[in-house]
Amino acid sequence: MKKKYILLIDDDPDEFDFFLSAINKIPDFFECGYAVSAAAAISLLEDFLPDYIFVDMNMPLVNGIECTKKLKNIDSVSNVPIYIYTTGYDEILKKKALLNGASGCLKKPSKPSLLADILTSLHHNGKP
Repeated sequence: MKKKYILLIDDDPDEFDFFLSAINKIPDFFECGYAVSAAAAISLLEDFLPDYIFVDMNMPLVNGIECTKKLKNIDSVSNVPIYIYTTGYDEILKKKALLNGASGCLKKPSKPSLLADILTSLHHNGKP
């Protein structure tokens, strides 16, 4: 089975390490790339198309909602599921994320094993 590719967009490199820790618990399912900003992600997306994109909500310059809108305006990316990934999850943010093109909004879990469970669900069901 071919691995799915996730692009994580987050200004905190520790979050990428956390994400990799989760993926290492389910190594047959995913590979993961990283961009520190919306601009960096847009540059990366010129060369490849991920299966899923996770975007941190609280980034400087361009927040997760604005980043999602920018990504959804790129023809090749418009059908890629994008998830807002945040510590500040609530229903208002979830509604705003969905209205602006995100496929969902996820609270950042406290342990890599919990993120691995979310990603396993994504792998098996196509959604977390």
